[in-house]
Amino acid sequence: MSRAVLVARDRASSQAGELLHKEFRSLGFDEVFAYLGNGNPIWTPLRDIRYVVEDADVLWLGMSSSPELSEPELAAAEAAFRIGVPYGFYSDTFGCYARPWFAPYRDKASFVFVLNDEEKTAAEQLFPRATALGNVVATGNPNWEEFAFPRVTRQQVREKLGIPENDYLIVCPGTKSVPIGSFVWIAVINALNELVSAGFTDRLYRVILAPHPDDATVQKEMNVYADLEKYSGAVSVRFVSRSVMVTQDIITGADIVVTQIVASTEGMRAAYLGIPTVCFLSVVGIEWSVETHGTRFSPPAQMGIADAVYTGDSGALAQVIQRLLTPEGSAAMRAVQRAKCVVHERGYAIKEMARVLTEIARSR
Repeated sequence: MSRAVLVARDRASSQAGELLHKEFRSLGFDEVFAYLGNGNPIWTPLRDIRYVVEDADVLWLGMSSSPELSEPELAAAEAAFRIGVPYGFYSDTFGCYARPWFAPYRDKASFVFVLNDEEKTAAEQLFPRATALGNVVATGNPNWEEFAFPRVTRQQVREKLGIPENDYLIVCPGTKSVPIGSFVWIAVINALNELVSAGFTDRLYRVILAPHPDDATVQKEMNVYADLEKYSGAVSVRFVSRSVMVTQDIITGADIVVTQIVASTEGMRAAYLGIPTVCFLSVVGIEWSVETHGTRFSPPAQMGIADAVYTGDSGALAQVIQRLLTPEGSAAMRAVQRAKCVVHERGYAIKEMARVLTEIARSR
């Protein structure tokens, strides 16, 4: 009898876990236990998760974005580590595999799934057993595969939100951190007003602020960002909640996307859609990124599929936005996006994960 256990707390890794759960069922696993929070607490007691792990043939773990959020994953890893159940990790974003709170469990991990060959080379330095077994695998992110297949068209998004085709639409996805998010949103508004003052007024600049689903402040008070709409100068600013349209759909209608962290999911979505993207970081944002992603630099920018401003300077951001809103200024980025943000086979990531995990489980 084959038993697989999946544990993930963060939203992105939980979504991959759900896909993997379905794949395991189709492959004939007798039992698949999934403890997936989708960005919310996992209410199953930790002792119950440990108990199920002890009888598992393989344990797949997400790598959540803080020690506190990773508590269920760490508890499951500890149980598997202690009694010798094969376990390993899914690194759902850039640098995730290096999160230090998982360091005690690296040596005995039997597998690690990462985004690409560059991440694989780096992860092999940290996971000796998985490397020796040939199980540090560049599967990619199954959620990112879906970015290449948007649910709505640019025209549909703009029609629903009342945005004329000739207006510039700048989409600013939120993050979990309210201080970081507010700073970036204000910087975008300032940057666009600087462009208006400088005479770049051939079209109206429209900004959509799209909150992160785990932004607890917005969940408590929907009007918390109302002043950003009210006091936006010569720029049209609109806060769009998920009840109106989810961020993944809004981005399809964008001319440019400005993100707040070094490895934004919505920034990657934009790159797969061929939309120019800028990562804007303040000192606070950089330090937060170092803690959560292990780097102060934007991997998408280093790849060439995005640009980045690391100074927290709205003037520098204005220059980047102005350049990327022109065909010639965005041509190089779009060319790299076309070359690197390619889905060769829809569903490849999950199939590859399932292949490795099935081999491990059946060798028990």
